[in-house]
Amino acid sequence: MAMAKYISKSGLLDTLISYYDGKYNPLFERQASNLSVSRVLVISPEFYTQELKTYPINNKRALNKVLKLKRQQNEIYQIISLGEEKSAVVHWFLKLEKLPKASAYIPETALLPEQDCVQEFYAQQSQRYFYYFFKERCYLSPAHGMIDSVERFCMASGIATKPDNIIATQDKLPLLRANINLATLALVTQQLQKPSKESLRKGWYSALIPAVAILTAYLALTSGWVAYQHSKLSAQVTTQNSQVDELFALQNSVQRSEEQLSQLLQYVDSRPQYINLWLVFAPLFESIEIDYIRITRERVSFRGTAEQATTVMQNLSDSGLVSELRFDTPVATSRGKDRFTISFILKGAGESNE
Repeated sequence: MAMAKYISKSGLLDTLISYYDGKYNPLFERQASNLSVSRVLVISPEFYTQELKTYPINNKRALNKVLKLKRQQNEIYQIISLGEEKSAVVHWFLKLEKLPKASAYIPETALLPEQDCVQEFYAQQSQRYFYYFFKERCYLSPAHGMIDSVERFCMASGIATKPDNIIATQDKLPLLRANINLATLALVTQQLQKPSKESLRKGWYSALIPAVAILTAYLALTSGWVAYQHSKLSAQVTTQNSQVDELFALQNSVQRSEEQLSQLLQYVDSRPQYINLWLVFAPLFESIEIDYIRITRERVSFRGTAEQATTVMQNLSDSGLVSELRFDTPVATSRGKDRFTISFILKGAGESNE
């Protein structure tokens, strides 16, 4: 808050930053009338998508190196937590083709405060958005289709139902302005193009090539030995360039593999867990013979044979791992043993791996 007030009073950002939701909007009282000259734009959610990813890295410097290596041209990221086993990072992917040109962009949700509640706000053309950011969890979704309420947003995001904090349109710009700080301004510096060592090296090569060419031509006229050495060095440069091209190709291949692995991990994480199913059946294997086990949506059913079907039912109930336990068919007795079909709902099967 103090930094935001100082920046606002100093007028440093009056012509530097503005809000864009399809049209330019001033963020500061002394904003210039020509907002299209703004160098930094705070953009509404229509112009980007947001994704939360976790990485098995607990060192901030090492994590930043990985993120910079994988960063796409339209991507902005922010590390929101560093844990002992994994770190959480929010990625924003900008829709650059829909945005006016600017030096840098700041996603609107990067300026919303961290709260343990669902923040509901409006964007362009009265489009509602749901946003949740607390500790290591950060989710954004437009209100559409099945996700048309806070309860369904919480269900789709895998979070417990939270209270709803509605941000009125007239209150949004002051809230965004108040939350401009070093962390959000760091998103700006992240997008500024810094000359890499490779580009600097190429720049030196471009400046030196004419001088080297003149010197080489002069030495070629004076000494055949110098001409031979020049030819040899040229061959070495060609070889090195080829090796650099191979390294770039390898790097691209590694990036693609990392993206595929990340997508696979996300898919695995989103699948329901059935680890408790083993804990349910393991104690029963010595006393019953199971013909089949079938899983239909949330309900698990199995058919088997045992000395007493009621004992099997009691053991399942005592395990504390099942609910809605019932016989699906009447118990039949054959050769002194009960034959039965039992079904139940496994507790915890609907939870994801997150």
